[in-house]
Amino acid sequence: MTSWEKLRDEAARCTRCDLYRRATQTVFGEGRTGVSITLVGEQPGDQEDKQGHPFVGPAGRILDRALVEAGIDRDDVYVTNAVKHFKWTERGKRRIHQRPNGTEIRACGFWLEAELGAADRGSALHDALDEFLKAYPSGLLPPDAIDRFEGLGEKHLEALLTAPAERAFWWPRFQRLARWFVATENARRAAGTKLLASETNGAITVGPPGRPLRIDARADRIDEIEPGGWEIIDYKTGRVPSPKELDGLFAPQLLLEAAMAEQGGFEGIKGKARAVHLSYWQANGLGSGGEVKEIKGSEQLVPAMLALVAKMAEHFANPATPYAALPWPEFIPHFNDYAHLERVAEWSTAGGGEE
Repeated sequence: MTSWEKLRDEAARCTRCDLYRRATQTVFGEGRTGVSITLVGEQPGDQEDKQGHPFVGPAGRILDRALVEAGIDRDDVYVTNAVKHFKWTERGKRRIHQRPNGTEIRACGFWLEAELGAADRGSALHDALDEFLKAYPSGLLPPDAIDRFEGLGEKHLEALLTAPAERAFWWPRFQRLARWFVATENARRAAGTKLLASETNGAITVGPPGRPLRIDARADRIDEIEPGGWEIIDYKTGRVPSPKELDGLFAPQLLLEAAMAEQGGFEGIKGKARAVHLSYWQANGLGSGGEVKEIKGSEQLVPAMLALVAKMAEHFANPATPYAALPWPEFIPHFNDYAHLERVAEWSTAGGGEE
């Protein structure tokens, strides 16, 4: 199964807004990925909702005629919609299109970003940031730092921006990110912040002595902001965990990395952190280019996270302990690599069908 197919299957179970309640099904994009033209409509219509394919109704017929007149093969176009569920109002026996609101568009923007290659772009951006930091690990950045960072962006994003339409859409965002990142980096370095490591591995062991559980992680970046005081940074090109997810301990990555830092568990960094600050860097090229979002209350969240993981490790150390597929439906992962094994949709009786 390709990453695009996995994404399509995840979107089929989307409940990020209420539109799914009245829609027949999710209508995902179709066409060959990586083509030179991507067309994004507003939302599926009545026929798209019934058939499960984009642009198969009246608008699709108009599109087909326009493509023929323009001499463009439909097979060379990827078509999708900003919103994946049909929003409608009843008028007699007809379902009439209703314009989606801002909340619904933003909720579905998650899928559009991912559909257009956000995961691959995120990996490429991490590689560009890592190479840049290793080339300039200390001191103020050179005067042409923005140009050099953009050069690394060209290098690592080259394969993802071959289509003119994709480049026209994404490259200006990378340029905004480059300006923000260089300015932010210089300000931090001028204030005395030092880079300790970029893309570094760490580990911690929890659980009962007889059946210990080793947890491995790869931190995007670790800085020293004061003697003994570290900041662990997680670059995010997509969504950032909400305060509710953090407070509920449903976003464990940075919290466990903080525990590793406190125990001296990172490769290549001598000693332990006396204090750890945590932050997400929203590196999506929107607005001013990026934003730093600090995690509040991490001094309480980190020990709580470590205690919970230790308790779970002990609980599941018993081979007879069953694993619930979706123990907390409110916090279902946005991308679930094990959905095809859990077979939740297949076994669910929520729709009132027979067992």
